[in-house]
Amino acid sequence: MLHTDPKHQRRGAGGVLVKWGTKKADDLRLPIYLESSAEGYRLYQKHGFEKVESFEVDLTQFGGDNTASAALMIREPLP
Repeated sequence: MLHTDPKHQRRGAGGVLVKWGTKKADDLRLPIYLESSAEGYRLYQKHGFEKVESFEVDLTQFGGDNTASAALMIREPLP
């Protein structure tokens, strides 16, 4: 799980971590799969991830007051 404290978002730390992980996957020639929140979607898209599907979860059954959605994304290794 990758999460940046809201007080420190938009300073590049998440991008550095994603770049590190994608480099490792490229070296091993492995695809990467992730589930992205709406807030992280642009970051992952910027690093080569493509949305393949999305899903919603009804949080009311767990005591929440709404639904949450996520984009299912994949990134193939670069040559």
